[in-house]
Amino acid sequence: MRGLIRPDVVWFGEQLDPDTLTHAFEVSEKAEVFLSVGTSAVVMPAASLPVVAKRSGAYVVEINPERTEISGMLDEFIEGNSGEILPEIIKRLDEV
Repeated sequence: MRGLIRPDVVWFGEQLDPDTLTHAFEVSEKAEVFLSVGTSAVVMPAASLPVVAKRSGAYVVEINPERTEISGMLDEFIEGNSGEILPEIIKRLDEV
């Protein structure tokens, strides 16, 4: 079979699947810890997920090369590349 293979992503300008988005908001409201990783935090509605989690009582950590508009309202900001930071977090959790 020949042809293009589409990755499982949403391209700029495309709509998110409504069921997936509803589920994302539901689990964000129930989260105890929420990691916001590598986002500009400006493209709605997904950008509001960390805020929803925070308002629902989650401990919210932003991991990003630079601060965003929502950084100040979250619990923690970790500056850097997610490809370096996330493996380090996993390594430290494995040590506990």
